[in-house]
Amino acid sequence: MRDSVRCGSLVAWLLVASCATQAKTGDTPAPGEGPRALLISEIMYHPVAENAAVDNHEFVEIHNAGAAAVALAGWKLAGDIAFTFPAGAAIKAGEYKVIAKNRRMLAAIKEYGLSTDDLFGDYDGELDNGKGKLSLLDAGGAVVDAVAYGSRFPWPTATDALGAEGNWLPPELQPEKHQYRGRSLERYDFTVPAAEIANWDVSPLDGATPGKRNSLSGAPPPIVETLAVAPQGNPDAMIRAADKVAVRAGFSARGAVRDAQVEYYVDDVIGGSAPRPAKVALNGTGGSAEAVLPAQKDDSIVRYRILGDRGKGIEVLSPRPSDPFGWYAYHVTPPDTGKSHPYRLFISTRNWGVLWDNMQPGAHGCGVGKGDSCDVCTGNVHWNERVPAVFVDDGKVYDVRARYSGSTIGRIDGLTIPLEKWPYPKPDSGTLKAFTWNLSFPRYDKYRGDRSRVRMAKLAQSCPGFPHRVVGHLFESAGIAAPANQGYGRLFVNGGYYNYVMDLEKQYPDLIKRFYGKQVGGGDVIKSDGISGEQGAASWSDERPLAGNCSFTAKERFQASYLFKTNDWTSHDELIALIEGMSAVRADAAKLRAYLADRFDVKLVLGYLAIMNFAGAWDDNYHNHLFYKRPDGKWMLLPDDLDRFMWGDAAGGRTADRSFYFGREGDPSNQRMGLLWNYTKDAFFRAYKPEYDQALREYYATLFRPEQLSAAIDAVMAEYNQDEAKAAPPGTSCTVTSVAAQMKKYAQDRYENLRKLLGM
Repeated sequence: MRDSVRCGSLVAWLLVASCATQAKTGDTPAPGEGPRALLISEIMYHPVAENAAVDNHEFVEIHNAGAAAVALAGWKLAGDIAFTFPAGAAIKAGEYKVIAKNRRMLAAIKEYGLSTDDLFGDYDGELDNGKGKLSLLDAGGAVVDAVAYGSRFPWPTATDALGAEGNWLPPELQPEKHQYRGRSLERYDFTVPAAEIANWDVSPLDGATPGKRNSLSGAPPPIVETLAVAPQGNPDAMIRAADKVAVRAGFSARGAVRDAQVEYYVDDVIGGSAPRPAKVALNGTGGSAEAVLPAQKDDSIVRYRILGDRGKGIEVLSPRPSDPFGWYAYHVTPPDTGKSHPYRLFISTRNWGVLWDNMQPGAHGCGVGKGDSCDVCTGNVHWNERVPAVFVDDGKVYDVRARYSGSTIGRIDGLTIPLEKWPYPKPDSGTLKAFTWNLSFPRYDKYRGDRSRVRMAKLAQSCPGFPHRVVGHLFESAGIAAPANQGYGRLFVNGGYYNYVMDLEKQYPDLIKRFYGKQVGGGDVIKSDGISGEQGAASWSDERPLAGNCSFTAKERFQASYLFKTNDWTSHDELIALIEGMSAVRADAAKLRAYLADRFDVKLVLGYLAIMNFAGAWDDNYHNHLFYKRPDGKWMLLPDDLDRFMWGDAAGGRTADRSFYFGREGDPSNQRMGLLWNYTKDAFFRAYKPEYDQALREYYATLFRPEQLSAAIDAVMAEYNQDEAKAAPPGTSCTVTSVAAQMKKYAQDRYENLRKLLGM
């Protein structure tokens, strides 16, 4: 069998020594000759704090574990990246060679001690930061070595740029302290296949070893490869208060773990008391063991981890010491007979009170109703700060960072929860109100696998949330990403039914990735987030050129009024240049048209304007819209905050007979709503009015048809449970049938008015 295996084939991973004995000696073997003892030895797939769209400081290292040099001409790296070794390339016996994403930038890291002459590269593509594939192929195309690595259990998490964003890490691990380095994946044993996860572990902190012997060596220590928790005897059920809980751990095949045990404690999330861990032995054979934990009461959060002795005494095996979290967790889920999806949030009463304090006196210094005592030049730096909390969905526990969400107005219009209806832990300070919650998830444990933000939106201005789903569908049908109402549910806080909410998708970065297939780094999303006035650093974010105010420069005011939502390392300079350049040519129609064509995806912007103005935009003139600069350099506009769209409201000027050119300078609808015009909308109306009218005609015949919109409203209405909405302590401020009727009437009237405008 062994004689039939060609050195360099896939199974030759196990035959390094055998292949090495067949090698010729010397440092420069002829092409096609010599041993196939080359192996992938180190992978740096996500360096820390790149602050760029590309991970320029990535690298792959290969090692010649044989007794003679190997000519590399025609050999390749494949998988997520592509590189072909040039003619004359070789690797000496025992040598480590590095292939760089960017040779110049990798050589600039002085701690590595490399020069560009030491490095191969630059390779094409990028190593995936989640689930990557990497192969080493010989000149004939045979796979010599391969690994499919990951950034989640059972792989080490810290190799993914230390595993989490900065606000999830302790001070000593803040990204700016470890820029471009962090932790690599290093291989223990070159006689053990790369496919064995236990054969890889993290390098020391900032201790990657490109071009040198790995910091790891010897036989790979056993690791926890599988982990499951469920009611004892019923692995497919939800954990309930009467259940003893079985924790099952599977260990890797090589080596032995003695005295394996589960350490656990019940987390007092609400009161914040110190944990009191206990231990239960893990018993079993054949690489799998089980421990049984005692039953706990409803809504308990139980933290646990796996300990064992691998020959150096009892140590924590899983999570790994390098992981950015120290414990796993499960939830004891109470019985629930409700029809709408239950979401559960747990937060200490102290931190809940902090969120109220953080809202005072407002984002920019003067919250609504603060009166003469408010300093218009001093903002509240704590406005958007988050606090730790725990979120549970379908029994899965997520550690999150939470804050209230919305503008200054949005954070005061929550409905008050009567205290007699709330016999549960409440915030230490402030008024108990039903606000929108904005939850942030760590990179290592995103919500349902791919969402980094969740917004549990109260149904106030958007009651009952129909516009987000219906109008969002219009935008996405036109190729324009829009935040989606993911569905309705009941939000429980600290065990009490808090409010009926909608799961409102955040636009950044999840929406961009979902809709355009781009990860963060695939373009910039910037939110127009100003105010209707001049207040401290903030201003109207209607794309007017800004001047200084209070002690703030014009650039600082742009930064405060237009907020980066992805790639926050990026400068505002390009957006400022875009806005100021557009203003400079506004009076010359030909120059303005050329300027917009050069910088924007005009067709999509016109589609955005047509849908926005048909559906009844009412505050996008001065904020609540997004600029998206795509990877190809073109800008487009995306919608934000679709509350009260398609909603006839004569008192506020949001009537179906309003102008389809809302936002144009001098348009009477602006004045009727007490708003100024928008510089970007006006520019496109000036330069592309015929094309805008044509977009209206196209959508008149397709997207805007009342029967289609009516069907969409009915579909969303069927998901809404009015009885459960009314059962929440603050009640509800709307009746679903009347809102649906209003929206349908608006769609019919608006369609008829568009017909008249177009002469159809």
